Amino acid sequence: MKPTPAWTLALLLLGALLLPACAAASSPTPAPTATPRPTPTGTATASPTPSATPTQTPPLQIDPAALRGLSVQVWDAFSGPAASAFASQAEAFNTSNAWGILINRTDYGDYPSLYAAVNEALKSGDGPDMVITLPEQVLAWDAAGAVADLNPYVGDPLWGLNGNAIADIPGAFRSQQVVDGRRLALPAQRSTRLLFYNKSWAHELGFSLPPANADEFRQQACAANASFRKDSSPQNDGYGGWVVDPGWQTTLSWMLAFGGGVTEDGGYRFRRDQNLAALQYIKKLYDDHCAWPCS
Repeated sequence: MKPTPAWTLALLLLGALLLPACAAASSPTPAPTATPRPTPTGTATASPTPSATPTQTPPLQIDPAALRGLSVQVWDAFSGPAASAFASQAEAFNTSNAWGILINRTDYGDYPSLYAAVNEALKSGDGPDMVITLPEQVLAWDAAGAVADLNPYVGDPLWGLNGNAIADIPGAFRSQQVVDGRRLALPAQRSTRLLFYNKSWAHELGFSLPPANADEFRQQACAANASFRKDSSPQNDGYGGWVVDPGWQTTLSWMLAFGGGVTEDGGYRFRRDQNLAALQYIKKLYDDHCAWPCS
């Protein structure tokens, strides 16, 4: 067996609430009692009546009756299977949620189009209630004062996410959407690129631990290729080592691993000594038969 390429790089897709909440969420109305609320499967069940005295209200002070027929404008940039899956989820919510809330979804198909549309909508003060988008776009809108803090919504004892729901989101993912104590978003989707390491094969080659630096990575990659060159078949002499991945995410990850990157002082700068060192390292891996293209 052989190891498979690529350093980890995560892409965040975040659900951000824009232009603070729905009007019903801010009106001071009596606390709900025995209000039906959907379970995670979408089936409506009766929630327990709050044990507090009648004069107390939940922090959000929501009257369930005011939610009936409320339309929430949600904009996204999903495409393909992801768009179909989200459309199905929105339809299921519209037909099964206990309060009669309706999701009005607008699909822009790509993130540049979505970003431009939100910017134009914010100029007129008529932006969406929620956006599923990229983290850098959320930060830009927050700098313009257009993003609401989600902490009151997430942490509300009656309407927020309970302990089990919060536990479903890894802590590292939750914390990345908090800026200066304000929660700008919740993670909606994660994708990642991974470096797979064949531990059992490495042990066969005499290595007890994964490589911890570039020199050790090269040593183990070259040993993997050398193991194929020991047999009598010349057809497999190019195998073993790091499987070359030409994706931009992997190239960027190599640059970052060498202390480089592509941004500096608010702009782009590719010509850096660290980036050059990273590319020279990869090229030498390939020249010395310690890396091979898989296609």
